[in-house]
Amino acid sequence: EPNYARFLDGARSRAADFGYSLDLFSMAEEGFAPSKLARILRARGIAGLVLGTVGGDFSLEGFPWERFAVAAIGFG
Repeated sequence: EPNYARFLDGARSRAADFGYSLDLFSMAEEGFAPSKLARILRARGIAGLVLGTVGGDFSLEGFPWERFAVAAIGFG
């Protein structure tokens, strides 16, 4: 979707302005369980998340939200 690509470009640019980077993970395609995702993020020193819509069979139930700064986009 063109708007999503524009959002990613803008978010990456703005993150870089503050010395951060933005990495894209597709949890449904990767088959990550919430606990595995949390372990990976912590191991990589990632403290903040920007969440897009979650579709399909993937669920973030049980994710340790209290350990991360989180923003969500694309939710109605």
